[in-house]
Order: sequence, then structure tokens, then C-alpha cells
Amino acid sequence: MTLECGKVGDEFGIQRATAFVDEVLNLDAIESDPVSDNDIDMFHTLAVIKIPEHISLSFDESDTDIRFIQGIETLNFEEIPAGTILAHIREGVDDPILVMDEEGNVITQQVFEIRDNNLITLRPLMPSMLTLDERVIRQDCLCYAMERYSITMGEKITRDDAPVWLPAE
Repeated sequence: MTLECGKVGDEFGIQRATAFVDEVLNLDAIESDPVSDNDIDMFHTLAVIKIPEHISLSFDESDTDIRFIQGIETLNFEEIPAGTILAHIREGVDDPILVMDEEGNVITQQVFEIRDNNLITLRPLMPSMLTLDERVIRQDCLCYAMERYSITMGEKITRDDAPVWLPAE
């Protein structure tokens, strides 16, 4: 489970996380009523998204190799549809973004395409841990890409050869 509480060290986020943990620890009971499929949003990390060191980047109108859309940070932990434009790519710039799955395989072409100098998602995804801090981007990554698990209550889903059983209604 992920509880999004804002930036590290943010007092409001700390209070929100503390209140949630306190509430869960002090539950009188856990409801035994069936949970509907619509009440569960389950995602898994598909990949890490990196910007190669030689690629210049910006989050404003600066003339750089990759210029992300204004307000991209609002997409953090928001599911976005295929066809979403995330950035403008300077003419002649090749491979401005690197997407690697959990095994380290490059899957950029499965996740993004560059069309009319725009970086466009090819599949629905949810950016997580998205940062605008260039130092963090250079040392680690721009963000992770998560994708939705399609589940039906009571059916088995498998991830990395490890079965996960969900309770039947």
C-alpha cells in the first residue's frame, strides 16, 4: 500500500501519515463485508524512467533537449491515458528518455513514442515518485511508471511467478 503524503519532510505530510497509521492501529475491527472490484485500485511498478546524462532538460519554457509540460508534477500518482503528451523534444534529439523494466531491460519503445517532437505515452500509466529536482533526476531517476493490475475478486493473479490470491466475494 502506498500513502501519498507530499514531499519528504513536509509537516502536513508527516501529520497525514501519522494520523493514518494511528487510525489503522486503533481500529476496533476490520470489516468483513465483501469488497467490490471498484473499491480496489491495484498497481505495480512497470519501469523506472531516466534521463540520459547528455540530455538537457527543463520544466519551463527553456530551450532544452527535453522540455516537460507545465504542471507535470500534478501527474504524480495520477493514472494517465495512452496518448498523453508529457514533453517536447528538440528537433534532432535521439533517445531523450530511457525506460527500464525491473530486470534492467530497455522498454522505452513499449512505453513512449516521439511524434511531431512530442513525447507521448503509448499505454495507460501512473507516474510515481515524480520529481522536478534535476539533482535527484541525474542521481536517480525522473520517476517510476506504474500500471494498473486488472483484477477480479476471487481470481488468481500472478506476478513474477508468485501467485497472489484475492478473497472471493
